Amino acid sequence: MKKILLSISLVLVSLFLFAGCTSFTGIRTAFEREGYLLKDSAEQYRRDAVDVLGADFEDFCTLRVFAKPAGEDGKSGRDDVVVILEFSTRAVLVERTEKSPGLRLVVGDCTTSKRVSGNCLLFLFTDEDAQSVFAKTR
Repeated sequence: MKKILLSISLVLVSLFLFAGCTSFTGIRTAFEREGYLLKDSAEQYRRDAVDVLGADFEDFCTLRVFAKPAGEDGKSGRDDVVVILEFSTRAVLVERTEKSPGLRLVVGDCTTSKRVSGNCLLFLFTDEDAQSVFAKTR
C-alpha cells in the first residue's frame, strides 16, 4: 500500500512540475542578453491584443513587453519594443490561432512559423533584430 501511495505521489509531483514548463524563461534570457528589459506594464499594447484575440485574451495568455532603451544599440530615437504573447499551453496557442483570422495572418502555420517558440508568440516588434533573437529560442 505504501508503494502505491508513493508511486501516485511521484506521478502527481511530476505532473505539477511539468505543467509549469514554459518557453518564456528562455525567451526572456535571450532578450535580456541583447539589452532588452522586461517592462512592468503592457497596457499600451493591450488594444492590439484585444483587436486580434478578443477582449477575453487574458484568460488564456499573458502579454509580455520588452524594450531596449534608445541609443543602446548605436541608434538614436525611440526604444525598440518587442511584444510576446505567452499562451497557457502550446495547444491553446494552436487552438486560438485556428479560431482567429487576425492571429492566423500574424502566425500562419504554428508548426513552421518563425514567430512561434513553444507556447509563446512573437506578436509585435519594432526592431528587425528581434526576430533573430526570438529564433534562437526555437
